[in-house]
Amino acid sequence: MTSHHADLYTAAARLDESPTELLNGGAVDALSALEASAPDAEAVASARGIEQSDVSALWDRAGTRLRALPGSNDLFPAAAEAATLLYAAAWVLDSGSATTEGLQDLM
Repeated sequence: MTSHHADLYTAAARLDESPTELLNGGAVDALSALEASAPDAEAVASARGIEQSDVSALWDRAGTRLRALPGSNDLFPAAAEAATLLYAAAWVLDSGSATTEGLQDLM
């Protein structure tokens, strides 16, 4: 497990366990982990034959979700979506079974 993988997983678990963390620093921490892991994601995609565009789309979608301030009625779905995307990013970095098709299915 790389430190980037662990950081993404920890950020995802934080949002998953307490959706209000999206507003209480969880989004900032998750964005930091996501941005720090981007170079690793590119290297992993290249090494495993995963389409770079799919990996970039996941990182972009997660970043967009984390930057968007949810409304009061959307907090729980926004946190769930952010956590899911971060878990997927962690999976891409650490799983030897990650494939383009698997990533496309998640997206």
